[in-house]
Amino acid sequence: MKTTKKLILSLFIVSFCISCQVDEVLEEQNEIIEELPENEVEIDPRFLEFLEKSKIVTKDIQRFNDGYIIGGDVLVTDEKLNEWWEIQNNPNYQSKTVSIVSVPNNQVRTITYRFAPFTPIATQVLVNDVMAKYNSIRNFNLKFQQTTSTNQDLLISMNSLIPGIGLGSWPFNGNIGDSIELDPIWFGSSSNSDGQKKFVIAHEIGHCIGFRHGDWAQAGEGLFDEFGRFIGAELIPATFEGDPFSIYNSGPFYNSTVPNFTDWYYTDLLAIRFMYSKDKTEKPFYSYISTSTGWANWTTNWNTYGYGNLQYGYWGVTGYIYSSPKPGSTTLYKYTHSSGTPYMSTTPNLHVSIPSFSYNGTLGHVFSGPGASRTPVYEWYNPSVGYFFTTNAVDNYVQGPGWIGGGIAFYAMSLGTL
Repeated sequence: MKTTKKLILSLFIVSFCISCQVDEVLEEQNEIIEELPENEVEIDPRFLEFLEKSKIVTKDIQRFNDGYIIGGDVLVTDEKLNEWWEIQNNPNYQSKTVSIVSVPNNQVRTITYRFAPFTPIATQVLVNDVMAKYNSIRNFNLKFQQTTSTNQDLLISMNSLIPGIGLGSWPFNGNIGDSIELDPIWFGSSSNSDGQKKFVIAHEIGHCIGFRHGDWAQAGEGLFDEFGRFIGAELIPATFEGDPFSIYNSGPFYNSTVPNFTDWYYTDLLAIRFMYSKDKTEKPFYSYISTSTGWANWTTNWNTYGYGNLQYGYWGVTGYIYSSPKPGSTTLYKYTHSSGTPYMSTTPNLHVSIPSFSYNGTLGHVFSGPGASRTPVYEWYNPSVGYFFTTNAVDNYVQGPGWIGGGIAFYAMSLGTL
């Protein structure tokens, strides 16, 4: 595999895991031993993760001085790679308020919103579009619905006197924050795109359901609101403080330039689902890579490895799996090969039919075939690295020499929207 690039680009998307069919992998694992050609060099595993989360799919990667060149024209220096890695592995999290919107278990709570008089039609259209984006989140236990009743849960109005361009109130006593105020001058300016205006709206809705600013600590924000009420800052797993792609950072974080909102970034989806999942048995399937051996590992329990523990560094999320059986689901088993590398399979008693595997219990419940909101998980094997599973059919991690497989091992539930 070739290497390298330097970057002024920084789009990361969730890295997912992979799989190839059990028989193929087990039959070929001891037959394939490939050495790197003389003109190829070792690639920093962090750079592979960068490619994965940046959604860069290419084999045109070359090492150049102190970095990597991608596609002949994008340079990612080692310094920039180190900075990116520190952000990704920052042992801090996005935070939520102590009080969030209360929802009975396994139910969906309808949140009504109303536009105050004199709210421009153009702004109403943008708000409705953003509400539809929230409603499209899979397994989300809130549903936003417009109303004309004055008994609404959330009132949206224009106010030129607010400090800033948007202001959302915090949830209180189990209810959503009851107001969002928008600056009519900023929202009425053609200099600001619809995408920027949607960003502000989505951001303020986030406050109303309990999101603190992702960079609240750096911004010097306290734990009490303007009324002296304690709002706190409880950590949200698998997210990053000051995540550059989150819509929930403070205004100064973006250097006064409001980004455009088009769709959810994966860490915001994880955060929203952490706070507001309808089916609590659906769990993020966290994936890890060993910093010493390159072995992959998986768990639904964030506390097992967190951002890095017991030699495993956090890699991403391989969709969602269930902690209890669902109609049509099958059990996902955890094994360890005699080489030490972890493995997972929907094949029961694999350790009996193939003694080189030992049984380590169950990971959860998945599906053997496609279906609504399911995503295939692909399996790969490399004799010098071990097994790797991903939801990305062209994962950069397995583009180097020695990898075999690529078949569908099972189906997980998708991370994203409906």
